[in-house]
Amino acid sequence: MNIYRSLPCAIGLVLSFSYVSAAADNPRKLDCEDRAKNLTGNIRLYVEKKYGWEKGAYDIDLVKCEENHVMIFVISNKYDKKAKYPGGGRSFEIDVDENNSESIREYHYE
Repeated sequence: MNIYRSLPCAIGLVLSFSYVSAAADNPRKLDCEDRAKNLTGNIRLYVEKKYGWEKGAYDIDLVKCEENHVMIFVISNKYDKKAKYPGGGRSFEIDVDENNSESIREYHYE
């Protein structure tokens, strides 16, 4: 058995176990991700209504949960991922108030 072939597999197992252990040690992070799933539907409606983007044209990723019930998401347009030159493009960051599911502010990249 070649040690170099089994090394990536072993590293992958160690990393996956460390992720599970870190998530178990931090239940607040899991709670944040669960609460964020409830907001993604409202964010999709917001993006489709304001920008007219179709559902498959963008991705919604949770970045951070703030202490004051504000969640920060990145809306990544798939056009930006395929662009020849990286830059701001159409993607943006949105802060959402968790209590009333409203957009507080948007930050467009430059």
